[in-house]
Amino acid sequence: MLKITLEANSKSTVLKLEGKLMGPWVEELERTWNSVTLSPQARRVMVDLGGVTFVDLRGKLLLTKMHLAGVELAGDGAMTRFTIEKIKHECNGHDREENRHEDTLRNGTH
Repeated sequence: MLKITLEANSKSTVLKLEGKLMGPWVEELERTWNSVTLSPQARRVMVDLGGVTFVDLRGKLLLTKMHLAGVELAGDGAMTRFTIEKIKHECNGHDREENRHEDTLRNGTH
């Protein structure tokens, strides 16, 4: 189960998540996010993952999509911080750059 609480002010909307981001709850988060970003009062969006206890692969993919769209991901706790940092790292192209570097070394090209 996942609880999604919206906290909006004049500058931003926070989607506060509590529980497990998995299964049908991934689609529910995406619907909620879409409704927030498509509203006439659309503002900067942040997702607070502080209350999340588990994220499955589809949940991680949605968070990645949200991050790439400009959503700020925040949260405390070791698992949450690790998930956020991994998403940011992958989105910044570090994995692609590392793979390109390995290919260059393997092929002997520059």
